[in-house]
Amino acid sequence: MMTRQFLALTGSDALLKPFYQLNYLAAAKECGLFELLLDAPKRFEQLAEVYCKDDKARGALDASGHTRRETSSGETDQIASEPVSAR
Repeated sequence: MMTRQFLALTGSDALLKPFYQLNYLAAAKECGLFELLLDAPKRFEQLAEVYCKDDKARGALDASGHTRRETSSGETDQIASEPVSAR
């Protein structure tokens, strides 16, 4: 916790954000996520089918909250297809 406070106070956390974004994009490219999403956004279930080997992995993907969102009616929506910079 002390490290987070230090980063926030020094403004260093702003320098880390582009690094984390680049890391995320590189990992997405390496694991084939870009190719999977090339034609259209995919539903959570489709991503879980490709990337999750068991229920534990599916739970981790579900808990991450990066891959799905719920609509006001409670249904699972497609992945947002907006660029990272728009989030």
